[in-house]
This record gives sequence, structure tokens and C-alpha cells, in this order.
Amino acid sequence: MKYKVGENMTTDDIEVFGHNSIRVKAGNKNIYIDSFEMKISPKDADFILITHDHYDHFSPEDIEKVANSNTVMVVRSPFCRRMPKRKL
Repeated sequence: MKYKVGENMTTDDIEVFGHNSIRVKAGNKNIYIDSFEMKISPKDADFILITHDHYDHFSPEDIEKVANSNTVMVVRSPFCRRMPKRKL
């Protein structure tokens, strides 16, 4: 069933990949939240939000699967130094 969740967004724009890994398509932007155990490597993230540093929310390996050279990371400052090195 499709629900409207915003002015121009429906539940079809929200994809749950597993335990807590979510992609939200907002217009032409892709927002990933807590990428973990990703089975795909789309490298199409415009934004990646990490809610906290537990292993199943902060996975550098899975961040690399969705990130590209233009991705903006949204993280709390205490674990910025643990972010994967970005290849540009």
C-alpha cells in the first residue's frame, strides 16, 4: 500500500534494505541512513546519515558501497576520525 508522506513523497520513495539500513529518495537525491550489510553497491548516495557508532549502524565497509566522491556524510563529531578515507 502506498502512503503519502510529504508534499512530493510517498512510501514508494523509502526502501528498507535490512536490519536498519534505509534509503530515502527525495526528489533527485538519495539519502542513506545507517547503511549495514548492504547486498548492493549502488554508489549513488547524496547524503549518508549515521545515527550512532554501533557496528550495525556505522559500517565503513557498507558506507563505501553507497558513497561516491560527492557524498556528504552526516555524523556526530566523536566518531568522525573513524570514517573511512574517501577516494576522490
